[in-house]
Amino acid sequence: MGSATRDNAFTYVNGALNWCDADVASIAQRTGTPSLVYSSARIRSNLETLRACAAATNRSMGIALALKAAGHASIVKSAMAAADAIAPCNLLCEVMSAEEYDLALALGFSPDQIVVNGLGWQRSLIEAIVAHPPFAVNVDNVSDCKRLSQCALDHGTVVPIGVRIVPSDAAMFARADEKMGIPEARALSDIAEIKSLPGVRIEGVSFHALHRCTSPGQMGAAAKNIAQQIAQLGLADSIKYLDIGGGLDYRVNLCPTDVAMRTFADEISMAFSAFPERVRLIMEPGRFVFGDAAIAATSVATRKQSATKNWLIVDAGTNLLVPIDTASFTVHAAVESADVDSFDVADGICSPTSVIASGCLLPRSTREGDILAIGNAGAYAYALSENWGYAIPPLYLLEPDGSLMLARSNREARSAYMRHWGLEG
Repeated sequence: MGSATRDNAFTYVNGALNWCDADVASIAQRTGTPSLVYSSARIRSNLETLRACAAATNRSMGIALALKAAGHASIVKSAMAAADAIAPCNLLCEVMSAEEYDLALALGFSPDQIVVNGLGWQRSLIEAIVAHPPFAVNVDNVSDCKRLSQCALDHGTVVPIGVRIVPSDAAMFARADEKMGIPEARALSDIAEIKSLPGVRIEGVSFHALHRCTSPGQMGAAAKNIAQQIAQLGLADSIKYLDIGGGLDYRVNLCPTDVAMRTFADEISMAFSAFPERVRLIMEPGRFVFGDAAIAATSVATRKQSATKNWLIVDAGTNLLVPIDTASFTVHAAVESADVDSFDVADGICSPTSVIASGCLLPRSTREGDILAIGNAGAYAYALSENWGYAIPPLYLLEPDGSLMLARSNREARSAYMRHWGLEG
């Protein structure tokens, strides 16, 4: 899941750890521990980096925020405010359910700023798509498309859709997800059937082949493969958008300069060079935007030694820092030291999976009460958090002037925990 590393968001100044130009110990003192803190400046910086990449493609590109990566309105609103300040930054919102569609509208996105993905759609989502057509509707299979077609017919309208197809060379996948997309073996027959359905019209193509990608060449290979399939399927002249999905790694794991992102842009541009300039691009970079934009501030509760390892038990829980296999949490000491040892960092929940990070090089003198910052806590952390073992901790936004905005208090967190268990908060 990760070990201690130092990235460009973390620096030591006179021995004290700074994150996004703020002193971590001071943050922890003001918020208490555990707490989850997002940097609005880092969210903006990540979006600015993507905007430079989009500009380098010489095409119109929409940046679609995946609600599933964020998990709280304040986080999304911070990104929306940042996008408003970056001209031009065409911000969209990616949803997968009727609830997320309603949430996107409540956050202030208009239907023509929404991208719908997913499969096994609820009837309520299909009705929302037909009543208020979003910018893009990416169909994953014939069955969902038939239900969408019937609903469109019932309302006497035609819904523009995109088809999600899978690159044919599985070797290029960073992580294959066989349940998503139309495979090459079925593409000709499935798309012919979709084309024959009344009430829908193919105007786009979507693919999401990569996961935590750090290689521009890998992105380019996937894009070229899709471009070839589009030509073979006879869609090249009719499509209006190409949704290249997400799949970028945390920004801290990529070179965070315009030059590096320009390399991605060059690969994408070359892959789709044969398509008219009117064909718009969409990217869904949830992890890149939010992933390294948050830390969990935590205190060491207990230090112990097992037969083979040094352990630090902290007050942040894996109910927040969920130990999924795609997590990459980094652990940083608030005070710098050249005398380090290897530690595994875990919570106090009685579960063998409740390890936050392993092999962390931290000060040998680390003891109870010391402050640690856990990085890469911004994507698929709060969004996947659950009220078990511990309450989900309070949530803050760190502003560029160093102020902290409380988005969800400790009292609210504990009240939500009790309600989760069917008790009054």
